[in-house]
Amino acid sequence: MDARTRKGRRLPGVAFEKVDDTPEKADDSHQSHGTFYLSIQTAEELLTSFVKEQDRISVQEAQEILGVGKSRASKILQIMCQKGILERRGAARSTHYVLREKSDE
Repeated sequence: MDARTRKGRRLPGVAFEKVDDTPEKADDSHQSHGTFYLSIQTAEELLTSFVKEQDRISVQEAQEILGVGKSRASKILQIMCQKGILERRGAARSTHYVLREKSDE
């Protein structure tokens, strides 16, 4: 099962996949079979840029920016938290994400 499927079915809309970023093949998006593919790296860059401008982001805002559903937007934000890019604040409907502060270690 790849990034475009869930339980064996194709998901409509934007799908995410790893993109070969070697210089001769560098392309962070492409189109195939009417579906636009956006790399995780590009999604992270878009969301990070938004958070730098607005100081925070919600799942709904991530959905609108990326053109994806709630679960996919939540998953991308969760991955960004695991990578140390964002920090989750609040709970339930008030959940939002901010840039993680760099610590002096």
